[in-house]
Amino acid sequence: MTYKTLLIIATLTFSVKSCVFSGCEKLDFMQKDLKWLNSYKKGQLLYFKNQFGDIDTMIVSEHEVRYSSCNKIALSEFQHQELAIRIDNLHENNLLSKTRIQVEFNQDEKGMLSSKCFYIFDYSFWGGRDLDKEIEDTLLHLNYFKKKEIHCLAFTPYHDRSHDGSNDKLDTFFWSHDFGLVKYIIFDSVQYELIKN
Repeated sequence: MTYKTLLIIATLTFSVKSCVFSGCEKLDFMQKDLKWLNSYKKGQLLYFKNQFGDIDTMIVSEHEVRYSSCNKIALSEFQHQELAIRIDNLHENNLLSKTRIQVEFNQDEKGMLSSKCFYIFDYSFWGGRDLDKEIEDTLLHLNYFKKKEIHCLAFTPYHDRSHDGSNDKLDTFFWSHDFGLVKYIIFDSVQYELIKN
């Protein structure tokens, strides 16, 4: 192969790579979604107390806002903005049995709110896009937190599209734009409320 042929192949390869792996349009979260993003920081400790005085401590093990990969041919002409939050129970060392809370937002359509999903205590809540319209706003009174009354969304197992009745650990959880998880009720009556975050 001649030097000229190699130069042409290298130029074409570079051109194709430049077209495929660059220039994707970034889809940023819409203004209404941004209020959900700042309730946690990685490494933050969360303390919850139940009516019997027991304390449950959780740690924010992941909080990341990122963009999907750019590949116009194989993936999409867009880079989707994504949010991932993971909260683990601080005192459970077995990764498989850890109490885990995961929140995922994906800005997957131009001009639309992000799709939202909450995984909590083995339930999957596919919340749709506009949770403020799809789930009723609740004014929650908290006994232990600095702000006593908080507007939040109340999720029950009936919001879990995969719920088959076999998992009855979680009764309800309450999520606030400003503070994230503020209360959860398990085993039908044990109520854990946020003390501090």
